[in-house]
Amino acid sequence: MDATTARILDYEAPIAVVVFSRCGDTVLSVSRRTDHNAFGLPGGKVDSTDGSMDLHSRMLTLKRAAVREFMEETGVVLTVEDITLRFDYPEVDGYHCFYFEAPHNLCQNATSQPNEGIVAWCSWDTLEQGPFSPTITRLKNNLYASESEVVEFSE
Repeated sequence: MDATTARILDYEAPIAVVVFSRCGDTVLSVSRRTDHNAFGLPGGKVDSTDGSMDLHSRMLTLKRAAVREFMEETGVVLTVEDITLRFDYPEVDGYHCFYFEAPHNLCQNATSQPNEGIVAWCSWDTLEQGPFSPTITRLKNNLYASESEVVEFSE
């Protein structure tokens, strides 16, 4: 078992999931509901409707939560097979965060949803000026430092 898999199986913090999609130098982003100039990435918390967090179901549950959150915020329906886990960070604002990537060709029809933020393709610079700046910078740096290292997990 590799170190990242061990962290997934031995987490103690609450779990959050994020889905990002890149197209050139832009990233599919969602503003805060209350501040349409403060952009971040689509995502949220894992809840009980996403499935079990037992040893055998955990990755599927994380993926279900990710596609649910993505659909709620962007209107794009993805399947768990469409997304790839790229990184997980044990401590992000008190959460263990899992970052999944979706192919940009599946996300071209993303639109703002009722009671959610504004959906836009933003530059990394714009995202780094938002409320999640340290996390966005860490994600960007890790993505481009390890472009050939896609993290895959088996169930």
